Amino acid sequence: MNKTKFFEEMKACRVNATAFITIGPRNGGKTALVMNQSGAPNAFLSMHKDGSEAMKKAWDKYEGWLKEFFMTFDEIIEEEHAQAIEDDREVQMLLAESEEVGMMEEEEKKEVIDLTHEAALVMNEEIDRLSQELADRRCYFYNADQIHNGQQAVIARYKREAFDHGPRIIQHILKVIVISRRLTLKKVGYMEVPPPPSKLVDLDEYEIPF
Repeated sequence: MNKTKFFEEMKACRVNATAFITIGPRNGGKTALVMNQSGAPNAFLSMHKDGSEAMKKAWDKYEGWLKEFFMTFDEIIEEEHAQAIEDDREVQMLLAESEEVGMMEEEEKKEVIDLTHEAALVMNEEIDRLSQELADRRCYFYNADQIHNGQQAVIARYKREAFDHGPRIIQHILKVIVISRRLTLKKVGYMEVPPPPSKLVDLDEYEIPF
């Protein structure tokens, strides 16, 4: 694990002042190095052979990085706060009514138009991907319940992951889902139609190469 990944893990775990590096015994003579803390999730860092030199070096490295993280903690918080403000500003632009956009200064109006265009391109890509994934769950050997459950799982995953790729408004999420469902009815899923008999090859057992 490099320092960038370590810092990302600390932020993801909402690291606090109680955090420290410790070991977690594992079977087979192995030791896991973990960041342990109170009131927030712990973080697995790496696995090593018990008492090995690599384990000792990694422990020292993680302790040094943890101290460095806390030294720059205020800067990290400020950066995240600034990013949150910018994300909120972009969301407000996407929610602006046409009348509001018409009353903006030219520079701000152009920014809104560019942002809306970018959001539309992202939406189109998400619709293409989601509608195909939904169609792929409609394999010819599935029954209706399996198809429904599989498609619901795909939609649930999309909703969870959508916000990992920049700010989104709820209208964006809903529009992607609604349009994708409609397009799915016209798309052919992967392996939805059995291959024609002419494409099948008969092999005797002794001809199978494994």
